[in-house]
Amino acid sequence: MGIALAALMTLAGTARAQEGESRAIAKGRWSLAFSLPNGGGGQFGVWKMVSGRSNLGVNLGIGHDRETHTDGPDTLRSGRVLQSWTFSFEPNLECYLSLKRDVSPFVFAALKGSYGWFEDGAFFKAHTRSATLRVGLGAEWTPLESISIGGSTGIAWTESMTSYSEYGAPKDSDSSFNTLASALTLHLYF
Repeated sequence: MGIALAALMTLAGTARAQEGESRAIAKGRWSLAFSLPNGGGGQFGVWKMVSGRSNLGVNLGIGHDRETHTDGPDTLRSGRVLQSWTFSFEPNLECYLSLKRDVSPFVFAALKGSYGWFEDGAFFKAHTRSATLRVGLGAEWTPLESISIGGSTGIAWTESMTSYSEYGAPKDSDSSFNTLASALTLHLYF
């Protein structure tokens, strides 16, 4: 966390030394946002600069995994299918500390809700619901008028519950609090 904050402060110091307003970030502009792979990927969204320093967005996520396991020789082959689906909805707010030509630091808050299910063939099915609150610091680099790349770090608190369709209908709940290593997002402004 300390290294990430030091990097952010360095970027913020560089931003203060630059002259002029941001190339992309301006009141009234819309953007399409894409989480970059291995940087919190798996989401896309629509954002709007609602004021000169506030960017409001909604990200959506869809995930699907499917595994097929087979056993036995070809003549007596048997198998089972494991699959899962996850859908998420995440409102976000970024408030810029200063708007500079190339790098603009910001603070952010996001609340992500997700719902999903997991099936193990005909054996059982599980439904998962979770809510995650994220807050932190970031910086957005605007190399062009219509493109920006943002990186952020912070903390996250997640509450989740899983319900199973097995005998007795068991439920598991989980609570976690941790730091976010990084999140990378590409914005295409229009």
